[in-house]
Amino acid sequence: MILETDLGKFCVHVRHIRNESTRKTEVSIHPYPCVSQQRPCGTITELVGVSSCHPKDAFDKAKGRKLAIERAIQHLSRDERKSIWTAYLGKHPPSR
Repeated sequence: MILETDLGKFCVHVRHIRNESTRKTEVSIHPYPCVSQQRPCGTITELVGVSSCHPKDAFDKAKGRKLAIERAIQHLSRDERKSIWTAYLGKHPPSR
């Protein structure tokens, strides 16, 4: 997905992995554009976040994606994080 923020465009790649031994969501975020069409795209300046789910818990893609994004951008400045969240929530509004 491409997020258009007031800081520029960012690519966000999300990968949900769900099998008998692993239940996790991986997110990579980097400035637009990607260096290739393959996934992962191989862009070096990416931020990576991972969320894991215990086998006894319900696997929720939306929650995993949000947690993984939170972990990926945790070292950015407050303004950068706010800009990314504003753009993300514009595309994925919270469900009620």
